[in-house]
Amino acid sequence: MKISAMSTAFPKTLLTNSVLAEQYPDWDMPRLVERTGVHARYVADETETALDLAESAAQNLIEEQNFSISKLDALIVCTETPDYIVPGNASVLQHRLGVRTDAFCLDINMGCSAFPYLLQIADGLLRGGIAKTVMILTADTYTRFIHPEDRSTRTLFGDGAAATLLVDNPKAERFLSVFGSRGDLFARFFVKRGGTRFMKNDETDELPDIENFIQMDGLKILSFFSDVVPKAVKASLQKNKLDIQKIDAFVFHQASAVALDTVQRLIGIPDSKMVR
Repeated sequence: MKISAMSTAFPKTLLTNSVLAEQYPDWDMPRLVERTGVHARYVADETETALDLAESAAQNLIEEQNFSISKLDALIVCTETPDYIVPGNASVLQHRLGVRTDAFCLDINMGCSAFPYLLQIADGLLRGGIAKTVMILTADTYTRFIHPEDRSTRTLFGDGAAATLLVDNPKAERFLSVFGSRGDLFARFFVKRGGTRFMKNDETDELPDIENFIQMDGLKILSFFSDVVPKAVKASLQKNKLDIQKIDAFVFHQASAVALDTVQRLIGIPDSKMVR
């Protein structure tokens, strides 16, 4: 498998830390920047959805690469903020992008660890002969689920989309991946209401109910990240008979500056190989 091309799309509005500092003068913005590494984030308005951003990212890729959409055999869309309960975004985007009606179209609901899973699925489609060309679209509008006064999430999350084009490459060596899941820890990062178990609360108070929004236990997530990610990286290197010296660049999920610093130190990655 080969990553042939990538492109991105972002909302129109860029929310800077200076604007947040004006809105919340009691927030220690220099301290927050030091810990998160985030100076600004894109925020979708009421008319922009994850589906719209995914479409824009795909169209950008198509135009930049002069790619014929008729050659696309599979479309995989990943989002935790879909436009509808049903149908999935992939089906809607099949029509909006002009993808063939006989193409493989699939929706995935996954957050931080999504991209390696998507690559594995795409690799299976390519190696299995189901597709010769696969497009992955990752898009989210997390700010829809950010409580306006939650400092831990308001300063961290933004909205955006990316498109990745993958093609078969029979000569490429197969990379053996390492995966895992800890469903028992789901409450460290979740939105309680809005699904079928707990319906969304009406906003009866001056401020909306926090259970309608992302609830994040940042310290416990950092602890998990620091414990699990280095072990997974080392296991992956060992599984593929590689070492740090043979890797050109390490590109992690951009959780926060503190998380990346911790992982880099525990694994022993040189600054020159760490992408931020």
